[in-house]
Amino acid sequence: MNSNDIINQLAKELTPVKPVMGVYKKSALWLLIGAAYACFMVLVLGLRDDISVKITQHSFLLEMVIALLASLSSGFVAVTLSVPDQYQLPKTIQYLPFSFMSMLLGILLYSWMDVSTSFVPSALECSLEITMFSVFPMIVMIYAIRKAATTHSIMCSAMTSLSAVHFSYILLRVIEQNDNTPHILYWHYSPMIIVVIFGMMVGSKLLKW
Repeated sequence: MNSNDIINQLAKELTPVKPVMGVYKKSALWLLIGAAYACFMVLVLGLRDDISVKITQHSFLLEMVIALLASLSSGFVAVTLSVPDQYQLPKTIQYLPFSFMSMLLGILLYSWMDVSTSFVPSALECSLEITMFSVFPMIVMIYAIRKAATTHSIMCSAMTSLSAVHFSYILLRVIEQNDNTPHILYWHYSPMIIVVIFGMMVGSKLLKW
């Protein structure tokens, strides 16, 4: 069998490969799935009783907007990094989610200085809820990203985890009626960092190929 016959034989055995969904389409799909999941959780658990008052408070709205920007930007970066030839994002874009996360921390610290309370009620269930709320979004994103072929599994998994935990942070804040800033820092924000580190370690192994 000559080389032409081999090439023809291999060509016949090839099966069509579905192209990877575009970055913007996949980001939009992730946003729709996240919105549907949030609506479902709100229907099951209900909104906090004072939500109509909270959405009129500039500080609360700013906190939610920053957390949403952190979730959306990290999700976009994760999806972009999942495709090897899309790894052309400027460094400022790649690390933008960390900036939003730092801004959220700054807002919480400023709010803590603005109030006299330093009492931190024990609420391990909040940390567990932050973790559990982020599991589904993280699984969905990792499943979608595995269909591509990222060459930057650590950074990609870090962005995936960041997107999921900020999403769960927003969800818990609109469900739980507790605005004690030390409580939010200890039992909401701190677990987010732990989940991101854990997700980065596990996700980087799952995304290797």
